[in-house]
Parts: sequence; C-alpha cells; structure tokens
Amino acid sequence: MDFLKLAGERYSSREYKTTPVPVEKMEYILEAVRIAPTGCNSQQIKVLAITSSEGLKRAAECSECTYGAPAVLIFCYDKNHPDSFLPGRNEVNVGLTDACIAATHAMLAAKEQGLDTCWVCWFYEDKTIETFELPEGLVPALFMPLGYAADGPSERHFIRKPIDEIVDFI
Repeated sequence: MDFLKLAGERYSSREYKTTPVPVEKMEYILEAVRIAPTGCNSQQIKVLAITSSEGLKRAAECSECTYGAPAVLIFCYDKNHPDSFLPGRNEVNVGLTDACIAATHAMLAAKEQGLDTCWVCWFYEDKTIETFELPEGLVPALFMPLGYAADGPSERHFIRKPIDEIVDFI
C-alpha cells in the first residue's frame, strides 16, 4: 500500500471487536514506535502497552474513550528531561512532540497491519499518573485504543480542507 493510500484509509475507530491484537502485530507497532525520530535523539518517551484485562480496566477508569479496545497504548514523555525544552529558542515542548511523532508511527503501522486506532486526548492526567504509578516527571500525552474496528469511518473523516487553505508557498 502506498503511503497516501495508507494515510487516507486510516480513521479514528470508536468501536472495537473483542479479538485480541496478535503479539507479532503488537511487536511490529512497538518497533515502529521505537524507531520514531525524537528531538536531539533523546528518546525520552515511554509507552504503556496495555493488553491485560486488569490493565484495560484501569485504563478505562482513566478515560471514557478506550472504546472497549483489546489493547490501549498510553504515550508518555519525561517533562524533566534536559532536552524537553529548547531554552532561549521557543516554547515547543519537545517531549510532547516526540510522543506525538511516536504515536503517529504507531497509528500508521497499526493500519498497515490491518488494525485500527483512535488518538485520544480525553483522559484524566492525574488519575493516569496515579493509577499506573508513573515515576516523577513522566507525563501521559495521549491514549491510543488499538484493535480491529467494529465500526467504519464517520462522515467527518472524509471532510478535508483544500491544500491552498492549509499551505502557503513563500
């Protein structure tokens, strides 16, 4: 599958079959996460790969948007890492950016493997830190339910602005 076709077919699934994610597919997705680029190659991300029934229950207590998926990835970054911010340059949160790049790799690798995902920012940060006993400074950036979709794309998936509304050539 070419990249634009792959990216165009990916959508946010909000309903999943109970079929478990095969180990080899999960390993493939996590390898895509591992090789994702990071600022200054700091590799300051951490991913919680949740597949156990107890872990999934705990994840659902932290977010109403796990959608019954058989796996949930929680992408985190270390806010205390020395490369998290570029002092005197800008206010870009490099750790958060790195977590988002890694999550994008996971989403597209999952689609390539015939799985579906949803990027979820609707979660309780403090509860997630407490529930999963995250170490000091490790911050959850997003939840990503993962599995075989039981739904299809919503109508809004197909609504895209024309390129001239999102790109300025200078």
